[in-house]
Amino acid sequence: GIVMEERSNTVALATHEAGHAVIGRILGLRCGRMTIVAEANENLGHSVMTDPRFAWERGDGPKRKAAEAFAIGLYAGAEAERTLLNADPELDHEDRHRATQALAWAGVRGASFVGDEHFDRVEARLRIEARRLVVIHRRMIQQVAELVLERQTLEGYEIDKLVAETHTTRDFHIP
Repeated sequence: GIVMEERSNTVALATHEAGHAVIGRILGLRCGRMTIVAEANENLGHSVMTDPRFAWERGDGPKRKAAEAFAIGLYAGAEAERTLLNADPELDHEDRHRATQALAWAGVRGASFVGDEHFDRVEARLRIEARRLVVIHRRMIQQVAELVLERQTLEGYEIDKLVAETHTTRDFHIP
């Protein structure tokens, strides 16, 4: 019972973090390491994806496009769990909160208000895009998840290499 549940939770965590790590890279976001080991102030594992609120500079293109790509990368964690494991992600609220903050920073109407219909439609559109990308890149996400299950932590350059070996940029568009 408990060992199986713990194993499935670890698989869910690895799949969730691999969703962030792979889709973030597919979208061209600056990404770093990922781990399924709880560290310092993190209660679970995590993957590093640069938040545009703290990295965007003049000349980087529109803030909204950067924020939407970041949000899609964040939503990809839960969408990977839903799509690849047929699971209901339990810990999506932190990712949703960060996505909403980035979209508000970029001036997306309604991002500052809970229950805003316009924002709900924006979020739904970005979730659909995250799901679409997860489906397209499912093998890569599964490969990264299996590797992090085996090794506990993957450095950014290791994930970069895996993604570069199997990816072409033609797969991405924001509808």
